[in-house]
Amino acid sequence: MTANPEPPSSEYTPTALPRPEPKPKPLRRRLVLGAVIGAVVIAAVVAGAVLPGVGLRWGVVETLRRLGMVEVTLLDGDLSLFRGRVVVRQMAARPKDGRALALDDLALHFHWRPLLDRRLSFEAVALKGLAIAVEKRDGSYIVNGLPLVVAGAAGAAGAASAPVAKPWTFDIESLQLSDSSLTYDDGQTRLTVDVEKLSVDTLRSWSPDTPTAFHLQGKINGAPVVLDGTATPFATAPGVALRLSLDHFDLAAAAAQSKALGVSQLAGKLTADLTIEGHLDASQMAAKVAGSLALHDLAVADGGNRLAAKSIDWTGNAALGSGTEGEGKLALRGLSAAAGSTSIEAGSLDTDLSRFALDGHSGRITLAGTVGAANATVKAAGQQTTLAGLRLTADDFSLSAPPRRLAWKGGVTVDKGSLSASGLTAAPGALAWTGSVDLSLADPAQPTGKATGKLEVQDAHLTVGDYTIDDKHAAVDGTVELGAAAAVNAALILHSEGLAVAEPRINQDWLAVDHIDLASLKMTPQTGAVLGNLVLGGVSAVQRHGGTGAFPWRVELRDARVDRVGVDPHGSVTAGEVKLSGAVVRLVRMANGFLGFTPAPLPAGTVKPAAAASAQPLPRLSVTRLLIGDQSRVAFDDRTPSDRVQMQIAAIDIAVSNLDTGIPERDSPFSFKAKINDASLSAKGTLRPFADPLSADIKGEVRALELPPLSPYAADALGIHLHTGHFDGDMAVELKRGKLAGKIDLALSNLFIAQPDPGAPISRKADMPIETVLDLLRDSDDRIKLNIPLSGDLKNPDFDISDAVNQAVGGALRSTAATTLEVLFPVAALVSYVVDSDDKRRLSLAPLPFDPGQDGLNDADRKQLSAVVGLMAQRPGLKLSLCGAASPDVDWPVLVEQKRKAEQTAVSKLQGFLGLSHDEPLPPPDRDLLSQLAERRSRQTKGFLTDQAGIDLSRLFECRGKVDEAGAKGGPRVDLLL
Repeated sequence: MTANPEPPSSEYTPTALPRPEPKPKPLRRRLVLGAVIGAVVIAAVVAGAVLPGVGLRWGVVETLRRLGMVEVTLLDGDLSLFRGRVVVRQMAARPKDGRALALDDLALHFHWRPLLDRRLSFEAVALKGLAIAVEKRDGSYIVNGLPLVVAGAAGAAGAASAPVAKPWTFDIESLQLSDSSLTYDDGQTRLTVDVEKLSVDTLRSWSPDTPTAFHLQGKINGAPVVLDGTATPFATAPGVALRLSLDHFDLAAAAAQSKALGVSQLAGKLTADLTIEGHLDASQMAAKVAGSLALHDLAVADGGNRLAAKSIDWTGNAALGSGTEGEGKLALRGLSAAAGSTSIEAGSLDTDLSRFALDGHSGRITLAGTVGAANATVKAAGQQTTLAGLRLTADDFSLSAPPRRLAWKGGVTVDKGSLSASGLTAAPGALAWTGSVDLSLADPAQPTGKATGKLEVQDAHLTVGDYTIDDKHAAVDGTVELGAAAAVNAALILHSEGLAVAEPRINQDWLAVDHIDLASLKMTPQTGAVLGNLVLGGVSAVQRHGGTGAFPWRVELRDARVDRVGVDPHGSVTAGEVKLSGAVVRLVRMANGFLGFTPAPLPAGTVKPAAAASAQPLPRLSVTRLLIGDQSRVAFDDRTPSDRVQMQIAAIDIAVSNLDTGIPERDSPFSFKAKINDASLSAKGTLRPFADPLSADIKGEVRALELPPLSPYAADALGIHLHTGHFDGDMAVELKRGKLAGKIDLALSNLFIAQPDPGAPISRKADMPIETVLDLLRDSDDRIKLNIPLSGDLKNPDFDISDAVNQAVGGALRSTAATTLEVLFPVAALVSYVVDSDDKRRLSLAPLPFDPGQDGLNDADRKQLSAVVGLMAQRPGLKLSLCGAASPDVDWPVLVEQKRKAEQTAVSKLQGFLGLSHDEPLPPPDRDLLSQLAERRSRQTKGFLTDQAGIDLSRLFECRGKVDEAGAKGGPRVDLLL
């Protein structure tokens, strides 16, 4: 028998509580296998002392019968007391109730000398074909039908009254077990351990700190297992250092024990390759585990909770004691879990922890590593989240026990995610966050703390009802603080690229922004939100695509800049300067309104939603200064006239100050400038755009506005087409609480029109040649000047360009021409109507009267003609037709008398002198003579206008002499027809 070796040193020393003083333990607690072997050995020794050989067989049989075996067989036995050798072959012992104890071969070598020290000492023990059945009944263990009470029990029972001076101990230098089995059955769980080979070296109960080496190769419930290592099973704090290899162990064997823990289902296959070092004392266990674990087809259920996975693989190491620490990798495939209304599905879940620690006293968790998931779906409370890829990174993570505080420094990345809830779907193509979080979770419903970092989102897609919001790239950088009572305090910087808002149902794009930059965003519960400089670049609004109703963007902005935007807790919005640069507005007027700005018709069968019972007041809006300019323009396209009207209003420059919906009676100064080709438009003044009714004080001017582009309005409203002409005007308008006062001074230069159709509206209403009217309106510089007073109520804020054209060109002609001319010209006394030879009413200056029968001009005639000369000098386009007229009632008696005097003889003269003449009857009127008189009157008038006044002959036309019908009231005259 060799000397006891020193226990081998170990590099791992687990932390443990102070060890209590060692206490001797009864042999029956040590080892089931040791108890069986001890019983056989004692029986062999006792029997062999009396009858060697035959006595051995008798002794073994008799001892086992006394232990409770009802049937014992033994094929062969050999005992050599001098050499300390025992051999037993083909032994079987059947209890009254239970499985038989079987042993193919037992060979052992023992030493006599240690017996004097109450110690069984075996140099070598070899067993083959040992079959042991362990059952648990009513809290007691039954080994092959026998209660687990073996040698030493009596002494233990009486230890209290008669202490044993020295307990029995044993040692085995070498134990070999092969082709054996151990079954365990507690009524719920059945385990079968098939031992192909078990070797144990240096097993010494009297030297508890001496390591025992062991090697096991076999199967547990058919799953191959290999176990190598050392142990100190008899130490006060038993320890072990081993390597375990287990292949596809069926977890169903532990299903019954799991039910006691509330687990209704447990299934799967376990494979392990582990090294384990540790010890166990009365207060705690300390161990270090390293290696790998694999679970296949795992299924765990606990009431309404379930967990399933195709495979779970873990590799790493962990130290277990008063806490847990370690590192490792965990990979799950085909994960499915549910807890109540929440469920999780994942194609894969991978965890790589470079550091993990759990403090058993404080409950604080710290770790560093990554967690990744692929093809994951989470459903909870009507919400669904799907992720093609997810990765959580923790450079440093800690979670403390009450008061529960979370600290995290790391990041999150998401690939092709989707969140659906309550009619809203959010789907980022990719999401990444890096930063740190420090939160108090004392109230999980209202966490408090701070988060700092940067969030980036790629190809985000958001659906809200019928609307979609897309963003190619967005980034938010800054800090968010969560305070008590859900207070939020944030300081952020934002950048966005490729923002788009659309309504696919009607193929409508509402908004597109190339990029958005927000210099800063600060939010507090007391002040609301305060934004720094906000810049929007490449802004487009309202377009429709696809089908015949498609149209391009209605509004475009090169960029928009807003300074110092604030939103208070009540929703009121304030802004410093708002500047819109490079604005393009496309106005296309259709029969049903302006294209893109008129609500689209509802699809067939759609019920129009009822109007809200009471509209909520709009939040207050205040803007210090609004600027629109930098080559802004309006492209106007009117398709309502018979001929399309198109024009560009360019170089728009607008400035408005002090806009505030909360102070409607405040004056807002403004200025406006623009160009239409070479024409310039400008206005300035003050507005009260939010007052009810509207108030304003405006002064404006228009210079050199070409009129031909507006010809379609004149054509449709008046029946005339504008060939040339431009418009100049000055406006002064004052609007006080809806009451309009002011004037418009306008001038139409070089205005010429095409010959209108006789049936045109203006021809029917004016009942005169339109060219003549315009000739009357033109001055010597080919200008038509109008001064139009404004008064009345502002009842309709809509503005129609055609109304303005109608007023400027033909509105005044809708009344009688005489009334119009009387208002416009100082020569109104000259104007009248005449009826020409075709029985048509024609516009005429006041006729030039002649004395009956005369064709010469008197002073009054010359004065009247001088006024006509002045009018024609002012109106170079004016032409006159000179139409002389004679009256049979007035002119013919005078002509007869003149003829008689010219033909009177001397006798007739004498008779007349003596009073002897007599009246002759008046002959019938001679129309030739009267017509000649009328023509002489025209020539006299023409001669005065040409010879004395210098009027060009091309502007004067003589008419054929006119003879009025009898009773006509025209009288002797010359009609001056226009």
